[in-house]
Formats: sequence, C-alpha cells, structure tokens
Amino acid sequence: MSRASTEALASVWKRRRIKRVLFFTYKFDFRWFHNFVLPKIRSYSTMETELLVIASLNEMSAGNSKDTQTWGDQYEIRNWFSWEDRFKVVYLPNKPVFHAKFIAISYDEEIRLGLGSANLTRSGWEKNFESWDWDKTSELSNVSATLEDLIKRKLIDTNDVRPWLDDLKRTVRKPSSVSWLLPGKKKDVLSDVLGILKAKVSKPTLLRILSPYYDKGSAVLARDFLRGLGLDNHAIEIWADRSGIHTQGSHVAN
Repeated sequence: MSRASTEALASVWKRRRIKRVLFFTYKFDFRWFHNFVLPKIRSYSTMETELLVIASLNEMSAGNSKDTQTWGDQYEIRNWFSWEDRFKVVYLPNKPVFHAKFIAISYDEEIRLGLGSANLTRSGWEKNFESWDWDKTSELSNVSATLEDLIKRKLIDTNDVRPWLDDLKRTVRKPSSVSWLLPGKKKDVLSDVLGILKAKVSKPTLLRILSPYYDKGSAVLARDFLRGLGLDNHAIEIWADRSGIHTQGSHVAN
C-alpha cells in the first residue's frame, strides 16, 4: 500500500477494534491484498473479526498472466489458519457490471463508510490518481440496498451478507437522498441527481464532467443532463482521458 493509502485507512482503523470489514470493488488483486492489506487489517482486528470482499474481476499483480502462481509458499499458512472461515471472497458476474467501490467498517457502536474510485488492486491504491471520501454515513442505506439487490438477483448467498444487513438495519437512520446507479434504474437516478442539482444551483450555466471514461453511452447521458438542466449543447466541458485507451468504445472491454 502507498503511504497515503496506509495513513488514510489507519485513521479509520485505529479508533477501536474492528468487528467486520466489507470491501466492494470491481477489480480485485488477491495476491497484493494478501501481502499488503490483510496484515494491516489483522493488526487492528480481534480473533472474531470478519472480512468480506465482493468483486467482479480477479486481477493478478503480474500482468494478469494465466500461469501466475496463486497458491503455495507465497502465502503465510499461520495467517490463513487464524482467519478460518471468517475471510470470504465473492465474485460477481461481469454482466451487468457492478462498478461501485466502497469500504464499510463495522464496530460495536457504528459503521464507517468510505466511497472512492480505486479498485482493490495495487495500481488503484499505489499508482493511480484516485479519490476517496470517508465518513459517508448518509450513504449507508445504499449499501443495504446494494446487498439486497444482489440477493434478489441471486448473485450472492444471503448468509454471506446477513451480518452486514443486520448491522445496517440497526445503524441506518434515513434513506440516502440519491440512490446509487444500480442496473435498470438510470431514469430514477437521473431524476434524483437533477433534482439535487437544481436545488443547489437555481440557474446553472455550465455542466462540467470529469471522467477518464467516455463513450457513446456517456454522450447520451450528458445530453440528458443538459436537457434536464435547461442548458444548450454548448454549455458543457468534458475532462476525459485523451490517450484513447478509455475513450474508444466501452471502457468495460479495455
């Protein structure tokens, strides 16, 4: 982990002993996680701490090579035995794409939530320029809705997330003002976001979009925002990756 990532997480973990941790990510680098993240979680955990990772893609540190060794002496056996069955990794199907990233940390009295852009990979936490925002407790209802949606789609075992749903039920006080982008709910989310933007900025003059990814679908969504805000097609700035890696076709295929 980079020094900045370590310090950011340490400020959360050091408060008290952790009850359980939930990592939700698109890409997951198991080897890197085992070698650099797992030991730090262990140092702030008890013998009862539970760890759950929900991911879509397994990305190896060594260039995604198919013959990369993913077992054997590189893992410390004592560490594995100490976790027993309290460390689980669940992989979701790649379609539909679950692209959200968040970390939820449960203590006896509260749950702390971090929302960010970084995948749970070495590049995401050590090399890329990423954003991460902690203390997003207002979004806890969206965590609960996401887990319930996965159960409804039969993509995850209820028993794997039941402890989290129970903790969230005790913690969540009110629903979030904006629902997350769950598949099939684009129109509802767009309406919610437009409502909040209009409430904060009565007469917008410019729509600025910052994203490394931009494709034909993004253009359609941008037009929907312009129309919803009452802006013409020239009142927009788009800051995107100009390398061509992420802006040609769908970013899911890159």
